[in-house]
This record gives sequence, structure tokens and C-alpha cells, in this order.
Amino acid sequence: MNWVVFSIALLFAGALDRTFLAVFEVKGVVPMVTPALVAFVAMHAPRPTAVWAGCWAGLVMDLLNPVPTTLGAVVVPGPWAIGMALAAWTGIQLRGVLFRRSPAAFALLTACTTLLAGLIWTFVFSVRGWYPGEGFPWPGSALGNLGTRTLDALASGLLAVPLWWPLERWINWWSFPLPALRRR
Repeated sequence: MNWVVFSIALLFAGALDRTFLAVFEVKGVVPMVTPALVAFVAMHAPRPTAVWAGCWAGLVMDLLNPVPTTLGAVVVPGPWAIGMALAAWTGIQLRGVLFRRSPAAFALLTACTTLLAGLIWTFVFSVRGWYPGEGFPWPGSALGNLGTRTLDALASGLLAVPLWWPLERWINWWSFPLPALRRR
């Protein structure tokens, strides 16, 4: 995989997630582009490359999204990074049953990626919220936050459909190995 192309796409996706896509927020539900990028890499890259790409994408999400605490907004590297790495690994496991050139399969994998990463994020901050003096970084309960993350995943899956065409059109820029040359 071409890491320069991935880095540029990741920074662009992070900028979209942090700034522009907040315009599309409906009742706390915001679609995300970064999980779509991780799903695309998981569909085409070798296993270790896809997991590392997921980890880096999650780290960028952690750095761009400070968490509100009692002391103010704090950057906590880790929850999104772990979630995206696990989501990329899950995408690798699922790519054998998906058509790689299908926008519907890409949307489904993006929704799964977003949901799994959001589940890990919610779990990490739920455990952190049990410590005395710390609350949850979301209003309400953890179950309510999981509902919001599920709707985020559906919105991200819908957003992935128009993102599929430019990603597939410029797939040669990514320098993915041919599927026939991959070890099984």
C-alpha cells in the first residue's frame, strides 16, 4: 500500500470528520468518513497493513476529537485507535464473503467498522467513568450512547456509497497488491 496516499486521504478524512460533516448532524447523529477509509483499506490491503492503517486512523481520530472531562477537554489517545484496529481486523475477516467492487458491500463494511469502533470507544469510556470523580463524556447512559453510535454507523454506511466511486476510480494510486498474489 502507498502510505503517502493513505496519509493524505487520512488527513483529508479527519478534516472532514472534524469540521464539515458536523453540518449534517441530526439529533446527535453524525456520519464519519474515516471509518470508510479504514473499511476500504481493509477490503484491499494485506492483513498487517490494514490493521496498522486502522490503528493510525484511530489515532488521528483520537487526536482530533478531545473528550470532555471535569477538567475540560482532554485528548485521550487510544480508544479510537484500538477500535479502528479491531474494526480493520474484522474487515479483513469479512472481505472473503464480500464483493470488493460493490458499493453495497463497501457501505455494509463501513457501517460494521463504525459500529465496532464506536462500541470499543463506548466500552473504554464506560470503564473510565466508573472511577470516582469521573463521569461519562456523553449525556445520559452508556446504552443511549450505543444507540447514537449505531445511528452514526448507519449514517456512515450511507455516506460510504458516494465515497466508493472516487476510491475505486483511483485504486491504482493506492498500490494494493493483486488478490492473486496474496498469501492465504
